[in-house]
Amino acid sequence: MIWGDGITDSADKTSSLSRARSNTGPALRPRVPRRRDGAVEDRARLRHLAAEGLLGALSTQERRRLLPAAFEVAYPIVYDVITRRVARNRGHNACGHGPHQMEDTCLDGFQDDLETVIDHLMSATAPISDLEGWLARSAQKTAVDGHRRRQGAPAGEPRPLLATDPAEVLQARIGDLAGPAVLALQTQLRRGDDPTLAVIEVLTTLFLGGAGEIDHGPDRERVSTLLADPAALSVLVQHVLGIVRGTG
Repeated sequence: MIWGDGITDSADKTSSLSRARSNTGPALRPRVPRRRDGAVEDRARLRHLAAEGLLGALSTQERRRLLPAAFEVAYPIVYDVITRRVARNRGHNACGHGPHQMEDTCLDGFQDDLETVIDHLMSATAPISDLEGWLARSAQKTAVDGHRRRQGAPAGEPRPLLATDPAEVLQARIGDLAGPAVLALQTQLRRGDDPTLAVIEVLTTLFLGGAGEIDHGPDRERVSTLLADPAALSVLVQHVLGIVRGTG
C-alpha cells in the first residue's frame, strides 16, 4: 500500500476509539498495547501522516488500522506526563512504578486519558513534525478537557496550580513537561554526563532560558532560588533521576 492511500475528505464525528471496538459490545482494554505484525510499518506511516497534517482526514478503515500504532506511541507519554504524578499524589506508589503495576482506579483513569489523547491526535489536521514532543506538550490539557467533557462541563484551560513551595511548583511543572525533559535527560545520561549537572542544565533551559514551552513569570526567581539551595536541589535531582530511570 502506498503511503497516503485511504485518506478522505469526509468528516467522521464518531470517536475513533469507539469505532475500533467490536459491534458486539465494548472489548476489554489491554493495560498496554501488544506487539503486532506490521507494527513498525504502521508507526512509520502514522508519523508520516502526522508530519503531513493528514491524520484528521483518514478514512474509517485507515484510522482503525493506525489506532494500535497511535496507542503504542502515546501510552508511555501519557503515563509519564499524567498518570504517574496523579498516582503518586494519591499515595498509590505501586501505580507510579509503571503501567503494568496499576490498580483498577488508576488504570481506569489512565485508559480514559489515553483514549482522549489518541482521539485528539487522530483528529489533528496541522502538521506534527515531532510526534512524541507534540503528545507530551498537549497531553495534560487534552486530558483535562476530556475529563470536563465527560463530566458535562465546558472544556478549557487547566486550573492554575496553588502550590506555594518552590520545589512543589517546579516538580509540578516538570510533570507537565515530562516527555521532553525525560528525553533530554536520558540523552545526556547515555552520553555519560554527570547526573546532577544534566538535571541542572535541563531545568535551567526549561525555566530560565528561552524555551517557549513555559510562561516563566515569577517562577524564574523561585527556580533560581531552588537551584542555589544545595539541599533542596539534591532532593529534586534524586526525584527527577528516579522518574527518568523508572525507579522514582
